[in-house]
Amino acid sequence: MVNDQFLLICDIKQNSLDDGPGIRTVIFLKGCPLACVWCQNPEAQDSHQQLVFQREKCICCRSCVACPSSAIAYPPIGLNRTKCNVCLACVDACPAGVFKAAGKVYDVPSILRLARENRTFYSNSGGGITLSGGEPLLHPDFVLDLTSQLKAEGFGVVLETSGNAKLTAMVKQVLGNMQLIYYDVKFIDGKAHEQYTGAGNELILKNLESIVKEGLAILPESKDALDFKKHPPTRPLLVPRVPLIPGITATVKNLKEIAAFFATLNVSVIDVLPYNPLWLKKMETLGLASRYSEKSWMSKKDLAEVRETLKNFQFERFK
Repeated sequence: MVNDQFLLICDIKQNSLDDGPGIRTVIFLKGCPLACVWCQNPEAQDSHQQLVFQREKCICCRSCVACPSSAIAYPPIGLNRTKCNVCLACVDACPAGVFKAAGKVYDVPSILRLARENRTFYSNSGGGITLSGGEPLLHPDFVLDLTSQLKAEGFGVVLETSGNAKLTAMVKQVLGNMQLIYYDVKFIDGKAHEQYTGAGNELILKNLESIVKEGLAILPESKDALDFKKHPPTRPLLVPRVPLIPGITATVKNLKEIAAFFATLNVSVIDVLPYNPLWLKKMETLGLASRYSEKSWMSKKDLAEVRETLKNFQFERFK
């Protein structure tokens, strides 16, 4: 976090239909306590600014060669990341978008202005703002300020969270400002969770139980409750979400363990995230190495197996 009034945001996605009910503006906050080997938003893991390098966009204008750190070579265009100090001079110099900053400073008023510009789309579709990342709960003071003001102006907010944050009084206030909370559950096995995410899952599972048992959010009985145009929620709803990673989370054993855990909480509605390999290109542009390299989308057969294993639950969206 930069300070109490500003925050680094790595992307803002307009007109999304995939991150909550209706038409949504998705705000990806930087910084995450996990390091999932399949992370769909690797540019959101690090809490600092990073430099994105897209070599294929180069138009050979040489505008970037005057790098203060001599980190850019030409020809052909190349970036020496050991010399780069992320001053971002190349971002301003390049007219072709070869270089891009992953992380831009925003304040609460700028996000409020964006929400106001989209009010008609939200109201007509039951949509609103979605806070994603990274992990929004790493920044509870900023998020509480933002969501309190959004709520005061009638904007609905959805939270996407790993659940790996202490349930402090402030975090509970943040949860109370939400219409919907997508709560990721990747594993029940703590060792597997640590192996593939870099952290244990004891706090994550404990927090989910606490949120449900303390009534901080309600588990919907039917996916119809997630049509916010017809049924605007009066209290926060919670939908557990499972990322489907081939050979890692999307195994029958792991899914059965997750299903058994959900049953103890009387979960009826869940969401799943089928694997998307496009993150591999993001890793390349960030100069990062990957520990997982599946390049294929999930097959219909694999998805059918997931549906069969989790057949006792209603899926919010899963074809």
